[in-house]
Amino acid sequence: MQSFTDEQEQTLQLLTKLQNIYFRSCPSLQSLPAGLYGLCSLKVLLIGTCPGIRSLPKEGSTSLEQLEVYNCSKELKEHCRKLNVHRLKLY
Repeated sequence: MQSFTDEQEQTLQLLTKLQNIYFRSCPSLQSLPAGLYGLCSLKVLLIGTCPGIRSLPKEGSTSLEQLEVYNCSKELKEHCRKLNVHRLKLY
């Protein structure tokens, strides 16, 4: 899977109380759902071993407290360094 379908994106928006979401071992995933930051309760985002992801969706989450990125592209890590997240872990 390289990206999320429109149906998957719409379904994600129904998870309004979702606080943690993890994307792990998705080597062919090129992008995260555009509506990811529309999840108003999202506090923790973990992205691991997803080398195809180069950046996060353009709209930033105001509720995000922790972002953890490991075994991902250099571009994604550089992008994450520019974000205002309370707990940022890049390795």
